[in-house]
Amino acid sequence: SSATQVMTCRHRLWSSLFEPHGPSGHSLFRKMRFAMSLFSLFHIFAVVGSAKDVYLEKFGADATAIGLLFSLISFWSPFTEFLVGQLQDRRMLARCFPPARWGRRAPWLLTHCILAAGAASVVYVPPSNEHGPLEAWFVVMVMLAYWGAASCVIAFEAARQEIYPFKEERIVVEGLCKYSCMMGGGFGALPVLVLMADASIRNRLGFLFYILPVGLVSLQAVPIFREARCSPSVSVTKDAAIQNTPSTATHCQGGEEEPPQEEAPDVGSVFQVLQEALPGISSQAKPSWFGRLCARRGQDGAGKLPNTAMRHLMAVKLWHGAYGASIASTLLYYVTYVLGLGGWERMKVIVGAGLTAGVTEVLLNIVYMRAFSSGDGRQDLTGRADRRLLSYVVASRIFNALATFCIIGLAEPSVPMLFL
Repeated sequence: SSATQVMTCRHRLWSSLFEPHGPSGHSLFRKMRFAMSLFSLFHIFAVVGSAKDVYLEKFGADATAIGLLFSLISFWSPFTEFLVGQLQDRRMLARCFPPARWGRRAPWLLTHCILAAGAASVVYVPPSNEHGPLEAWFVVMVMLAYWGAASCVIAFEAARQEIYPFKEERIVVEGLCKYSCMMGGGFGALPVLVLMADASIRNRLGFLFYILPVGLVSLQAVPIFREARCSPSVSVTKDAAIQNTPSTATHCQGGEEEPPQEEAPDVGSVFQVLQEALPGISSQAKPSWFGRLCARRGQDGAGKLPNTAMRHLMAVKLWHGAYGASIASTLLYYVTYVLGLGGWERMKVIVGAGLTAGVTEVLLNIVYMRAFSSGDGRQDLTGRADRRLLSYVVASRIFNALATFCIIGLAEPSVPMLFL
């Protein structure tokens, strides 16, 4: 009967959303909650990422000072992430948040999401519009927002690896993260677009009470981050994965306390991490200051093979950061100065382009999730599937950059070309 079919559909939907699945023991709904930890972060990145343009165009800030300050922030950001990773691995918040109860990552999401959301909410409400205080407010708020958001992103990256130890499950989570990031970026772009058209004090104060609560949505993932407590045990985790059961060796679920440890693990320094990927730096005939610094820490790289996985990861992250940091401002300047649009007309074109890109990514993300999450990575001992995925990612990035250059730099300027 129709009633039976409806009940069957409801049961299947409930099972697919809320029943545990995979080595982590998480349901699809719980994975969605974990992915939503990025929602507020990309909301914050969208809010503060265009702050320099609003300060220049609407607040009349000094272009030289803003350009110099933003360049310093950009160069400082990579070292911020190294430093945050060191602090998290050394459990610097353990006195206030015992790792046995809170894990290693949840305290950083809890504290630094609040910090980042607070800084982002007041970035467009400077206490003075005079040169000097205006630029100082800009750099302090942007740096606080980036520090807090970067801390949360590092916590997310580490927790994802610890909670979801296998590639197939992580790809599903990554696909959900795409949707979370898109939603967060859309919510963060709204105040920027409105302020680019009308930066009145009424709008700025109104968005203060909009940016803050949206920036705190990711706190709902703190209980899930508390599962990232222990270092992964490869053998135990692999056995649990083969049996398709949760692995307590990885995240100590069920209220079990983590065994006490005498001290934080020795995770090395920023320079040691870099030298692991580039050991030849300290093995030259005349060692550089970098090589001598690494040698003082007992990490002389002579005779050591480079960590190629770290090299590849650093190269991909470098490309991702350089492209991501430049494309938003480039497109904004293209619409403003090349197409000659402004005010609400410019806002409508940018929203249309964003919706076009969003729909494209939503559709392709479904395809990628099904294509790359199929199979069993535990049976691929040669890593062929991983190399194929990496090759596809790199090739796509190169094609994307070349297409962007041709469209912006060579093609006849028009709104349809922007959408393309």
